[in-house]
Amino acid sequence: PANAFLKTLEEPPKYVKFLLITSRPNALLPTIRSRCQLLKFNVLPENDIAQFLENRCNVAPPTAREAAALSLGSLHNAFLVQELKESPEILEEAFTFINWLVRPNVKSGLKLAGEFDSPLSHSKKRIRVISILLRELSKIQRTGEAGVGEISRRLMGNSSRLPINTFENILSKLMILNEGLESNVSG
Repeated sequence: PANAFLKTLEEPPKYVKFLLITSRPNALLPTIRSRCQLLKFNVLPENDIAQFLENRCNVAPPTAREAAALSLGSLHNAFLVQELKESPEILEEAFTFINWLVRPNVKSGLKLAGEFDSPLSHSKKRIRVISILLRELSKIQRTGEAGVGEISRRLMGNSSRLPINTFENILSKLMILNEGLESNVSG
């Protein structure tokens, strides 16, 4: 079956066009990637995301603007940030992690490690939230200004406590961890 798919992908009938969409092209097999033409799409503008959340999802304008500002141009991230406003447990865990990065100690480190021993879907969401916060923290460090909303203001106090490359190194490691979790089919 896989060989038949590759053959069809390589030499499709004249009336067929395949459109493979992924946010993780590196997760595709090299044999599939080599037969594809890569098209990159721009991130969505913050205003478009905020308007979508307000008009289509009935999100209050301040929450919509904050979710859009933290979304990195992704509706998926915007929905996640908006969801955090309604059930803030994962957001608080992410802030605990950020605070631990700034002021590490064994007790809080062990507590955090225990929290990550949870269902795979919960861990992936946690990593995504931490990644969003680290990106915002990195942006605050570069610009010296807090973004829109309470989440960004809370991060402002931690922005100068570690070198910017520390946050970026941790973020890249989280991305690798997230890739590993995404490729785990049992989750």
